[in-house]
Amino acid sequence: MRKSATGGLRNLKSNNLFGPIGIVDYGCGNLHSVLSAFEFLGAKADFVTAPEDFEQFESFILPGVGSFKYAMNQLYKRQLAEPLVTSVQSQNKKLLGICLGFQLLAKSSSEAGHSDGLCLIDARVERFNHEKRKELKVPHVGFNEVHCNSKDIFFEGVENNADFYFCHSYRMTKLRNETDFIAMSYYGDEFISAYRCKNIFGAQFHPEKSQTNGLRVLLNFLRA
Repeated sequence: MRKSATGGLRNLKSNNLFGPIGIVDYGCGNLHSVLSAFEFLGAKADFVTAPEDFEQFESFILPGVGSFKYAMNQLYKRQLAEPLVTSVQSQNKKLLGICLGFQLLAKSSSEAGHSDGLCLIDARVERFNHEKRKELKVPHVGFNEVHCNSKDIFFEGVENNADFYFCHSYRMTKLRNETDFIAMSYYGDEFISAYRCKNIFGAQFHPEKSQTNGLRVLLNFLRA
């Protein structure tokens, strides 16, 4: 039986107490599911499609599905990478990267050779290596336990070892500053399943597909 966030769905409402959330649309994200999750929570959210849109929002979501290299190319092609980094680093606005969007915050990925990321997290993204566990399929798809730091605001109200939904072939392996990550998961080997350092948040899992636990995490991001 999956462990659910405490309080159930009835308490997961933001009552519009938070500033508008910008969901970065670069052609690679699970946009409408993310938007629906925030609308369920009662939060205001809209899509960021142009560089000038960033001024309208107080926090951002960087979703993602697909290839790291292609996603980075799209961010630069649509002139969204630089204003996103500026918003986070210079204006101290909050950012949550989801799945591929989380991986894009790293320095680089080995997918399709080598690709530079947004360099907001000092880490590298690598493919799952299951040479000793060939029965484990890649991509990693389905619900999996997340061993979290429940004292961190990102997981407030979520039980340790709660289940979240994953769908990925690559994962973030090591951080230069090992005190920054707040959750680990295991699929053949350990990988970072959630991250927070100051105003930068990341989730390798999909909160918008993780039922009550995922909604709690999104609400915690809004409250942080």
